[in-house]
Amino acid sequence: MNIAVISNVSIGYAPTYPYEKYLLSKDNNLTVIFHPLVKSGINKSIIKEANSIINQYDYKRPIRTHNYILQFILSIWWIIKQKKKFDIIVGMGNLNALSALVLKMFNKTNSVIFYTVDYSLNRFDNKILNYVYHLIDRTAINNANYILSVSERIVKVREVQGIPIGKNLLQPNGVHIHKIKKTSGPVKIDKDFYRMIFTGHITKSKGLDLIIESIKNDRKTYFRPLILDIYGDGPHLPILKNKVNKYGLSELVTFKGDVSNNFILDNLHKYDIGIATYTTDDDFNKYCDPVKVKEYMAADLPIIISDVPSVASFISNNHIGILVDNSSASISEALRILSSKNVVHTMRENYRTLQLKLDWEYIFEKNYKIYGYEQK
Repeated sequence: MNIAVISNVSIGYAPTYPYEKYLLSKDNNLTVIFHPLVKSGINKSIIKEANSIINQYDYKRPIRTHNYILQFILSIWWIIKQKKKFDIIVGMGNLNALSALVLKMFNKTNSVIFYTVDYSLNRFDNKILNYVYHLIDRTAINNANYILSVSERIVKVREVQGIPIGKNLLQPNGVHIHKIKKTSGPVKIDKDFYRMIFTGHITKSKGLDLIIESIKNDRKTYFRPLILDIYGDGPHLPILKNKVNKYGLSELVTFKGDVSNNFILDNLHKYDIGIATYTTDDDFNKYCDPVKVKEYMAADLPIIISDVPSVASFISNNHIGILVDNSSASISEALRILSSKNVVHTMRENYRTLQLKLDWEYIFEKNYKIYGYEQK
């Protein structure tokens, strides 16, 4: 089967790269086109066949929104130059799905999959750009053969937009289960302290300010000390570092830098609590399916999570974490509860009653049996 994927990329790993890895098992000559996102730090667009770059375009300046027009044209041109016709072209993101639909008009593919990796009601501050974003989105969903969406909330949006159930497929994010280490033997209850972990792109909307404020104000009320390690980089990092220095919390809050995803997966078993706070400053947080949360879950970590992404309800309902409302009082209470003797242990035990299907391979295969096998 001939498959092509068109996607934008940044420093983030998922879902593009796991999806590429999965599809290579279906088509060892898989064609992929990767374009950089704004503020990604990546300065080139590439087209690959079977993991070998066959062409690229280098940008002389940092990526801006208007570069997406060039990327749209590049995608169409590069695929048209390919001698083969594709059974499936997957557009990850609505503009990439639109380019796939144009290629279908040129008879370069039989089927277009629109993989909705994120969604936002207000993607751009500029009203005209935001209108164009939603116009492209509606065009893509109305003409694609199937729509894959990373969260239940996006699936609901598609339902309201009139997409039939049969083509409106949930495609949540996952983890590479075989890379996740778990603590061997029973979880120690009598630990002297608990280690918390946050990993991800550090922006104001991740809510770490309130976690640090709580540690400053409430550390003497914790039943056992809580230590926080923060992995990642981002525009809000200098502000957090200044707060930690100002509050004298350097022994309790450590900035570990930007590390590989493999490093995180190798070390999750050393932690006791995962932090997944989100504010509503960025409305796409409401529609996301955070990979780091799935990684915490795969490692059986109790999670402090804001009531923003849809996975938060699952965590709360199954008693594997604590739901917070992003107020200082709510986060302080959650940290105090988790610092007590048996709560972390009990929540980790609760994971044993769940049969979580979190592996990327399982998640991708489930929908591929619908949209992929029909091409055979």
